[in-house]
Amino acid sequence: MKSGKFIHTIMFEYLSEQNTIHRISHYTGREFLKFYDKIDEINNFKYFSTNSDFLYIDKVYFFALYIDDKMVGLAHIRKSPYIENTYWLSYLSILPEYENMGYASKLSEYIFKWFSDNDFQFETSSYSEKGFVKLKPLFNRLAKKYDVKFIDKETKI
Repeated sequence: MKSGKFIHTIMFEYLSEQNTIHRISHYTGREFLKFYDKIDEINNFKYFSTNSDFLYIDKVYFFALYIDDKMVGLAHIRKSPYIENTYWLSYLSILPEYENMGYASKLSEYIFKWFSDNDFQFETSSYSEKGFVKLKPLFNRLAKKYDVKFIDKETKI
């Protein structure tokens, strides 16, 4: 990450099998807006868009997975305008060179625990082809584990 100060909350930190420090943090839309442009790899996250991600700035959260100081995973959720205490997953993205290493699972588990701790419901948008195969079963399993009401979509983009 480029130099610069920013506010964030470290909610989960662990040491990987490779002895590197991993942490997962979450940010309000306003917190993330203050520093996202200082993240070297920000444009490498599929689906990240400054045009849409900050559109409802007071109704979004970002969840980030770091290896040491490098952000390798990013998820975006938005408060549903239709259902009380419900958030939509806009996207969950892992940098291509870190895919298939279990990072999407770690980030997803953190998000479901956060939903559970805050008594929120979770609704997916549509899935990518890969997401339909990998994330759909993971989300259903985590919803049961954390007792989160999960509104799943059957659609793929």
